[in-house]
Amino acid sequence: MPFRRWDEAEARLRAPERLTQGDVRDLFVYLPQLSIAGERRLNAELALQTIEAVQQFENSSGKLAARLVALTAVLTVLTVVIAVFTILIAFGKK
Repeated sequence: MPFRRWDEAEARLRAPERLTQGDVRDLFVYLPQLSIAGERRLNAELALQTIEAVQQFENSSGKLAARLVALTAVLTVLTVVIAVFTILIAFGKK
């Protein structure tokens, strides 16, 4: 919900509920008019959201790395199997 005036933005920052990403975007427009306490709250919420985003990225990167390791292992096994069958076929025709 966009804020119509800076005092509505200030009131939202005084409320104890966590700010949503939309709230943070809407509040940045009023950053020059906010009190120091409101500005600190907005910066703190933005920092928390950034930390959460980095942690989520780290978790998904770890999962992706594990999948890539598994894929590499499967491809290595398939390569060895193909090499063995190629050798067996080559010696079997002679």
